[in-house]
Formats: sequence, structure tokens, C-alpha cells
Amino acid sequence: MFADLNTKRTVAPRMAIAYEFNVWVKDKRELLGWTQEKLAEEAKTTKQTISSIERQAKHPISEAPYRPSIEMVDAIAEALGESKDEARVKALYLPEDFDKQYNLEEVRLLKHFNELPRECQLDVLALTEALWRRRKAPRKNSTGGKAREVQKPQEAPAENPKRRVS
Repeated sequence: MFADLNTKRTVAPRMAIAYEFNVWVKDKRELLGWTQEKLAEEAKTTKQTISSIERQAKHPISEAPYRPSIEMVDAIAEALGESKDEARVKALYLPEDFDKQYNLEEVRLLKHFNELPRECQLDVLALTEALWRRRKAPRKNSTGGKAREVQKPQEAPAENPKRRVS
């Protein structure tokens, strides 16, 4: 059983970011040498539907990317000769127990990420990649990569109790 985003559907970490359904459909269609019309005919839908999916057309009011129904995802997968489960994951229709397998905070953040405009998603990905690399890389400093010793702050000299007062 699979759940829908508008109800309980969650986003697959890494999979959702790495490879979107629209790219997957277009790549598979082009590998077969099919036109959008041919895929529409095989999936028993319209060329406009296939075009909307591949272009990731936005809803005129909400501006959310067009997302086909799970039935349409299955029909497209079947027409392309691909696994329905793979297509569902690419379209972000996931098993209802998916949230038990992943961190819910991560799922929530990825849901918000997928609602961002594409140019913002690219900025977030670039920033995340830079932060990840910074965390993994050994830290270098301005001394040409050599670690310098950290000097402790000097303590004020203790007053000498035998000090002469003049």
C-alpha cells in the first residue's frame, strides 16, 4: 500500500533529491526512442499530460509542480516497461510504513525542500554539499595548511608578597 503526500505520503531521503520523476520519465522515454505522443498512447493518456510531467509544469494557483496520480505513474511505468515500485518512488509515492524507516525530521525537511522552486533547490543543494565537504575535510588555516599551536592567554603575574614598597 502506498500513501499520498497530501495525506500521509513522505519523501524518500536522497532519492527525492537525486532523481526526480520528470527526469526519469524523459530519460526512459528517450532511451526507447519514443516521442511524447507515443508514450501518451501507450500509457492511455494525452501528450499534454506527458509534457506536463516532463516539464514539471506548475499548478496555476498553488504553483506546486504537477504531480501525476499514482494510477498515472503506474500506467507510465507499465508503458515504459519499468517497475511500478521504482516509478512510485521516483514520483514520491511511498509505502505507508516509510516513516518508520526514516527520521521524521529529515522527511519533513525534504518535503519542504521539494516544495521550493527549482532554482532555490539548486542553491540548497550547493550549500548542503559545501557544508558536508567542509565537515569531512581536515581544517586548514592561513598558515599554509600547517597547524599552529594555540597559545594560552598569559596570566597576570602574581603579586610578590615580599615586594618592597617605597
